[in-house]
Amino acid sequence: MRVLVGYASGFGATAEVAKVIGQVLGEKHAVAVHPLGEVRSLEGYEAVVIGTSLRANRWLGGVSRFLSRFRHDLAKRPVALFCVCLTARTVEGGRRIVGESLPRLLARYPEIKPIAVEAFGGVLHFDKYNPLVRAVMRRAAAEEGLPTSGFVDYRDWETIRRWAAEVGGKLAQAETSGGEA
Repeated sequence: MRVLVGYASGFGATAEVAKVIGQVLGEKHAVAVHPLGEVRSLEGYEAVVIGTSLRANRWLGGVSRFLSRFRHDLAKRPVALFCVCLTARTVEGGRRIVGESLPRLLARYPEIKPIAVEAFGGVLHFDKYNPLVRAVMRRAAAEEGLPTSGFVDYRDWETIRRWAAEVGGKLAQAETSGGEA
């Protein structure tokens, strides 16, 4: 099965997660990993995995544009969706994103029925932020009791790889059953 792993990433954390997901899926599928803004067509892809960052409860614009533009094409393919955000650094936070935030995003595109959704912990990388973002992130981090400088990575690579393998299994199932995941 030919799979697109597309992502919207502000500072690179989601791009790194998308690449790892692509590597895991690539063990059983033909995979291409691209920023969502570079995707011009879904022709040739039988499945799509979409990743995005979520910051201050706001989705990166690239994911909304992608979902809107390709909503009818995505309705005809198995789709999996993941996000990377600081809220998901805890099990409870991840559940909240999967149970509340992702459904709100997908409610705008009811024809898209994901076979899997997940939220992964994000990254604080204060040296990458411009002064305005750095100030906002410091305030938010302080309110959460998180570090307010340097680099902190809350991504759980084992969980990310396990989820990708589960998605890969669902895609293999869909392939053998004629598209139904």
